[in-house]
Amino acid sequence: MTSEEKIKEFLQGQSRARKLPVPKITKIFVASTRTDFVEERRHLLEMVGPELQSHYDDLGLEIELVDMHYGTTVDPCYDAELFVDHLHELGECHRVSMGCFFICLVGDKYQPYVLPLTLEKDSFQSISTKANCNGLNSELLDTWYTSHDQENYVLQQPRDITCEEWLVTQKELGSIIQSSAQEIATNEIDSPTALIYHALAWSALERQFSHALGLAPGTAHHILAVVRDWEGLEEKHADYQDLDNEGHIDTKQKEQLKTFRNRLATSLPNDNRIYFSVPWKTGGLDSDNEEHEAYLNQFREELISKIQILIDKNMIDEPEIKARNKYVQEVFKEVTCHLSMEQEHLSQQKDNIIDWSSSPILERICNSMLNSYETESGNRHGPLIMHGAHGSGKTSLLSDIFNKCDKWFNSTVFRVIRFSGTTPRSSYNLELLRLICEQICMLFRPSEGYLPKDASFDPLYVNNWFQTLIRRFEDFLNNEMLVIFIDDIHRLNPLDSDIVAALSWLPISLPRNVHVLVTTSLPLESLKLTPVQRERFKNADCYIELPSPTEVSLEARVEDQLQRLENEFGFLAISKLAGFLTCTEFGLSETELLELLMPTSNSSATLSLQAGHFNFSTLCAARRRMSIRHRTEVEVQYDSYSFAGRLFPGRSPNHNVRKEPYLSIY
Repeated sequence: MTSEEKIKEFLQGQSRARKLPVPKITKIFVASTRTDFVEERRHLLEMVGPELQSHYDDLGLEIELVDMHYGTTVDPCYDAELFVDHLHELGECHRVSMGCFFICLVGDKYQPYVLPLTLEKDSFQSISTKANCNGLNSELLDTWYTSHDQENYVLQQPRDITCEEWLVTQKELGSIIQSSAQEIATNEIDSPTALIYHALAWSALERQFSHALGLAPGTAHHILAVVRDWEGLEEKHADYQDLDNEGHIDTKQKEQLKTFRNRLATSLPNDNRIYFSVPWKTGGLDSDNEEHEAYLNQFREELISKIQILIDKNMIDEPEIKARNKYVQEVFKEVTCHLSMEQEHLSQQKDNIIDWSSSPILERICNSMLNSYETESGNRHGPLIMHGAHGSGKTSLLSDIFNKCDKWFNSTVFRVIRFSGTTPRSSYNLELLRLICEQICMLFRPSEGYLPKDASFDPLYVNNWFQTLIRRFEDFLNNEMLVIFIDDIHRLNPLDSDIVAALSWLPISLPRNVHVLVTTSLPLESLKLTPVQRERFKNADCYIELPSPTEVSLEARVEDQLQRLENEFGFLAISKLAGFLTCTEFGLSETELLELLMPTSNSSATLSLQAGHFNFSTLCAARRRMSIRHRTEVEVQYDSYSFAGRLFPGRSPNHNVRKEPYLSIY
């Protein structure tokens, strides 16, 4: 399919036909053990990222490297819930990133191990039995894993325990589960469940690699692995190798590491793997050492080269959808933005408080549109104005109609949708109407991006232009339907140049094959309408009053969610994050938020939420909590973050404030 054909699909509102264009970004998740590759990760953030950004600035590509160890004092994998947040962030990198989304740094250290949040009943019992047979402390499993549904055993986050005590307990628990699972997998090598136990024995790093590899077919070509060997590494350096309780090389972990390296070699293409051999110096990597400096330079150059190759290949294989005509490109960008928002609403429909799928209101709207279409061409109708309070489900209803209306008619349906106030061009009355006019023009002549020769920004001209296009649609495309959706029409800002009421362009009479549906939280009397419009729209065939929300009000739900975030991340951190978001009219990108909330003057400093500072790890956790609606129906499991605040500085400085249990999202 050509670029012009794809653009035509989007202009017609066929959002489900093709994958929508995404922002141009290369977001790379950097994975390694925390104590190893410290200097390499610093070079990635401070040199590789900026150099790549400088290279791709002219193409409008944004480069972001994500290091979950940056600004932390304890390895985040010791918090099993936070580790799941990291896996979710890894999935986000894969979803949006161009070229490369994951870099795996592998040295001579395989551990640490991350505890599984849940264990299936059969797996838990098998591991418990194996641990008991081997003389391990199987009672520890019963203490920390409990069953709520008789099917799964859930990790209980500690409450009255110090950070040091939990680290010891966590390591012992991890050793029991890992060694038992590994032995079971070895004994049941031909069993279908062997893979489950192999996965339970993986370290945190291998789990991240496996998650990245399994996100979608072909992801191996978008992953880079760096394998580094120390030449002459001395024993008893726990930061760079795995040691047993006696301080000697842990042979089991060494064997696991060997298996993992072999897996890297067989899973990734040759061009996606880089191998280094570095002479060991006491104290580890030293950038002042000549040999180590040469290694770091080569490391940096190799990564930049490899990432550039992957990005450039991605740009060739999946070129940006771009129209030749600048007017088409202008409209296309606005259209895809609003279609993306509509798809976001669609993906969250299961979380909607109000289900419109079989409601009398949706049936009424469907019948109204069908009756207007099936009548003789001489009969006309007005727009549909849906009024409801905040939280009454206006946007959900509009989205539901958008996705179902093309099945109501036995003809081609062109859909135009706008969410007022969500983009600069949808915030002002005249600009929104002008771009809608351009989009309708392109439905007549999509290959040329037709515009009138006398096109003007004058409000009266644009109003007349819109009315003319509606009539032309009736005259020349009588067998097609045009449906225009505008959410929150009351949010449109008028211009000083408006010589009549700002919404005077809203037609009081429409042809049979054109429908306009708008939502508003303001009554008709408060909308900027002409007296004639206001009188016409009072009729029952134009005005639909949505029921008041029976659930908790929107304001109360927002307040409840903010309180939960404050309890979890602290007042100062959440107030700064919310402050930056609310003081901007159209929000901030993640990179901009990081620049505001994550100090970078000292790469080795701890970034604490008590001080109002986020790092990659805590911001990804906060973003995930903010994107998930308050779940009253989810099973209560445990208060996971009351303890995490003590383990990870700043994670929850008010951990003893919240008295209610945490509603698990997993």
